Amino acid sequence: SLVLTYPKHDKRRVENLDGIWDFAFLGKVDLELVNVTSIHFQDRMPVPCAFDALPTYAGNRGVAAYRKIVEVTPGKKAFLHLKSVGMVCSVFVDGEKTAEHNVAYIDFKAPLPPSSQKEREIVILVDNRFNYELCCLQEHFFDFYHYGGILRSIDLHEVADIHLDSVLVKIDEHLSGKVTLKATFDGALTKKMSLDLK
Repeated sequence: SLVLTYPKHDKRRVENLDGIWDFAFLGKVDLELVNVTSIHFQDRMPVPCAFDALPTYAGNRGVAAYRKIVEVTPGKKAFLHLKSVGMVCSVFVDGEKTAEHNVAYIDFKAPLPPSSQKEREIVILVDNRFNYELCCLQEHFFDFYHYGGILRSIDLHEVADIHLDSVLVKIDEHLSGKVTLKATFDGALTKKMSLDLK
C-alpha cells in the first residue's frame, strides 16, 4: 500500500484498515437492492486490491461486498477516509448506509456515526460495471482497464465534535510569502474561534 508522509495527525486517532477483509462476489445484482445484513461472506480479500485482477475473479463485472469489524471509542465521532474505490460504491456502518460514491480513483469520506458500541461492522459494496450515465470515460475497451474493488488504502479517523476538515492555501504574493488560508470545519461552531499557526 502507498505510504504517505503527509498529513500526519497528532491530535486524532487514525487507524489504517488495510489488510484482509471478508469478501463476497454477488454478481450482476442491483447495488441499490442489496440487503447487507443477509450477505454470505464466503471468501477473503486483501485491501487494497483490484478483485477483478485476481485469478478467481479475473474480468468479472458486478457487485462485490467487503466486510470488516473495527474497534472504535464508544460515543466518539469518526469517519472513514477511502482513497479509491472503483467504480461505484456504497458504505454501510452497522447495516445503515452512510455514504455513496461514483468517481473511481478520487478519495472521499464516509461518516461513522457515534455509537455506544465498541465494535462496528463496516460493509462496502462495490460495483465495477461500466455506467456511462455516471462517467462517460468508463468504456470497455478504453485506453485503461478500469479495475474494480477497494483500490487504495482506507483510514479510520476518530475526531472531536468540531474538527478541522480542510485548509485551502492561496498564494497572494509569492515573493513575500504572503498567503491566505481558508479553513473548513466539520461540526457546528457556536462561537468565534482563534487559531495559532506554528
